[in-house]
Order: sequence, then structure tokens, then C-alpha cells
Amino acid sequence: MPLPRQAFEHLEFKVARVSIDYHIRFSDHFYSVPHQLVKEEVEIRASHHTIQILYKGKPVTSHVRQYASGGFTTRPEHMPTAHQKQQQWTPGRLKDWAQKLGPDVLEYRACLGLLNMERDYGAQRLNAACHRAMNCGGRRVGNVRSILQTGLDKVPLTPEKEQETRVTVSHENIRGADFFH
Repeated sequence: MPLPRQAFEHLEFKVARVSIDYHIRFSDHFYSVPHQLVKEEVEIRASHHTIQILYKGKPVTSHVRQYASGGFTTRPEHMPTAHQKQQQWTPGRLKDWAQKLGPDVLEYRACLGLLNMERDYGAQRLNAACHRAMNCGGRRVGNVRSILQTGLDKVPLTPEKEQETRVTVSHENIRGADFFH
């Protein structure tokens, strides 16, 4: 008899339950499935090159097999709508948004935390609060929130007063500049 046209391909079969994050785990890598299947049991057919996922015997998706341990392979169409919208917030888009609000907002790395504050307080107040926080040594979103809540962003900082507003901690174990003279 002639040889088959396709070479023999070894398949591995496994049953898995879809996690709350709509992924299944196979060989220390995570693959997405449609989010409607969360908590459902699916069958995995894995070849050397492909991961195929079936639900009740019918194929629902397939992925190129990855061998990176602990990695995630996710298709946007498998995500709930809210997660898809969150995926649109790329680092570049966050920087563009922050730049539009003001140069001091751009200095902060936790842009998503500031996004909600911009809705509540407006871009001008947020930028002023970021400016004040940076001059006081506060680089956390909580520092900006506190300044906005107390209204300190409305109190202007004069150039000579900016250095005076830095927070200094007094503690018996902290040596000041006088110690080194």
C-alpha cells in the first residue's frame, strides 16, 4: 500500500475546566476560550503545533501551540466586552491622554488610577494636584487623591515656596544635614 499523504501526528488529549479568567491550562501555558464557557468542562486536543479546544464534542477554538511556561495566549474575541475595552488602553494611548491633561499628569506612571479622578475633578485640578504632589515628594495616586480631596490643588505654589513644601519626616533614627558637618 502507498504511504499516507499526511505524516502521522501524535495527539495528546486532556479534559479541563475553563477558569474564571476564560483560559484553560495545558502544559504550563494558558489558552483562551470564549468567555461564555467559564466553569464549563472542555476537551483539549494538542498536537506538536496546534491546541484545539472542543465543547461537547464540537470545536470552539484553536491556537498555535506555545511552549513558554506560564504564558498566556488570548484572543480578543474570547474576552467579555468590558475586558476588550480595557485592552484598548495601551501605554501609548495612556501617555497621549495624560499629555492632553497636562505635563504634570504625564509624569505619573499610574495613569489608569488618575483617569477616574479626571472625571471627578477635571483636567486642570488634576494637573495642579499632580504638580503639587511631585513637589512634595508624593509619587503615588493616593497622594494626588488626598490633595484633590482636601483642595490643596487650589492653593498656588510659588517658586520659592515649592522647596519648603516638601514633606520631612522627623524620627530619632534619621540624621539630618547637620550630622555630616
